Amino acid sequence: MPPSADDLPGKKPPQRRPRRGGGRKPGKQPRDPGAHMAWREVPDTTVDHYPKGRCGCGKDLAEATDLGVRYSRQVADLPEARAETVQHDRHEVRCACGRAHVADAPRSQAHRARSPTG
Repeated sequence: MPPSADDLPGKKPPQRRPRRGGGRKPGKQPRDPGAHMAWREVPDTTVDHYPKGRCGCGKDLAEATDLGVRYSRQVADLPEARAETVQHDRHEVRCACGRAHVADAPRSQAHRARSPTG
């Protein structure tokens, strides 16, 4: 039949074919061990990220007190033939009103898994 007759009333859709491969789902299997990159104590580069904008009280967070690194994430990239590890330190600051704020994750890292290394 011509392709224009594919959606005629009464025509049955083709039957679904069963999956090949013995019924295993695609991807990592539950019994298989996981894999991850090891945390490096001394990264090649460290990038500090501070909260931006204003607190709910209206004060600028650039003037807030730095409470130190709250979260760290390491990303291993392969530029050319050498791996470069960049540690992203997300600082927490305390506003004069007493509220604490943590820097947002960098946009390039926000979509990655929530493991400490990516």
